[in-house]
Amino acid sequence: MNASEWEPTEQDIEWTRGYVAELEDDATWTAGEMMYQKTGDTQLTLIQRTERAVEAHERVVKVLDAIEWECVEADDLRIIPTDPQEQIEQAQETARQWVCPNEDCDTRLVNCDLDSVTWQSMGMQPAVMPDGTETEAERWLVVMPCAGCDDPLRMNPLDYALLAGDDLFHTFDSGRAIYKVLSREQVIEFIDAGGSGIALGSRGLFDESIPPHMQGAYCKVELKTASAEEE
Repeated sequence: MNASEWEPTEQDIEWTRGYVAELEDDATWTAGEMMYQKTGDTQLTLIQRTERAVEAHERVVKVLDAIEWECVEADDLRIIPTDPQEQIEQAQETARQWVCPNEDCDTRLVNCDLDSVTWQSMGMQPAVMPDGTETEAERWLVVMPCAGCDDPLRMNPLDYALLAGDDLFHTFDSGRAIYKVLSREQVIEFIDAGGSGIALGSRGLFDESIPPHMQGAYCKVELKTASAEEE
């Protein structure tokens, strides 16, 4: 049944009536693959949806009509592509617009030295599993100086990946060694050429902690000289 034929049930209507009545001004509501914001006493604005959620949004509009609420689309409505690769490319484009959080600095993070970062372990932190189970997980931050104001920029590793790309995301400088994750094809070429790397666990060659996203990977290792460590 397409959206034009679909009609909401009384249960759909009453549940939605109760839910939106509790929304504070400017609060957001995520409904499936859509995100709405309360922009008036009885108005919601669609601010984000996936590419495929056209009919799902039309059904939400029908329910809102039934409770005499208005639904409009934001002028800057964000549409998330269905294709995973396009989603990544869109996220990377958004990341390229990020600026330094210092209010006196407007330097874009993508213009900072993304090669010169420090990976910092914050130890075990409370975390929630996808099924809602509470647990603990090791949390890491990537720290780099802003190219404009020199303030230290601390970011989530996945945000750093969007800015820096896969190669830098999978390169870890521990201070005593540089570990670079190799793809399957790179491993074959490296070993055939006589190279010798290591499969990483949770600790490196010098008993340093290894970021979780690199654990279990096969790496090429470059040992740093004493002078390089001092620098």
